[in-house]
Parts: sequence; structure tokens; C-alpha cells
Amino acid sequence: MPVSEQAPLTYSSPTVATIGASTTAVIAANPLRELLVLVNNSDSDMYLGIGVAAETTKGLCLKASGGVVQFGGASGLPLTRAAINAIAGGAGKLLSVQEAVI
Repeated sequence: MPVSEQAPLTYSSPTVATIGASTTAVIAANPLRELLVLVNNSDSDMYLGIGVAAETTKGLCLKASGGVVQFGGASGLPLTRAAINAIAGGAGKLLSVQEAVI
């Protein structure tokens, strides 16, 4: 469908997930997802598991102090509608989350 005919996106309110030293659910799978942005607001690197448990030093790394990943959209990685899990080097690490759906 041409861009001019696509349904407008609805953005969720930004949220924060608290990530620890064991795999933690960040956001559930969503078949309507068109865009997902995650920002690491902590002092520790985080690792993501896409559709699987997160493991330290494996998978997609979000660097400390502002590491960001975008799934979908013109400048992001390919879209994933799978659940996302994360793990960090310690307890209480903050990960900002915002999703857009059709």
C-alpha cells in the first residue's frame, strides 16, 4: 500500500523497564507492532534476547549511558514483533521503552 494510504501509527506512552542480573521481560510480543525503540539509561551494558531469554555477553548489546536500538522504521533494524528480554550486569538498571502500533 502506498505510504499515503497507510494507517497512522499509535504511540504508547514511554515506559521504563527495570533490568537485573537475570533475564527480564522488557515488552511482550505484539502482532500490531510497527516500531520499537529501546534506550539504555543505566551505567551498565545490557544484552537483549529477541523472542528468547537474554544472556550476558550474548545477543544484541546496548551500551551503557544511552545505547539505543530501533526496530522498524526507516533508520532502524528490521522490525520484530517478538517479545524482548534483557539482562544487565547488576540490579536496578533502567531501560526506556516506546512502541508504535498500527
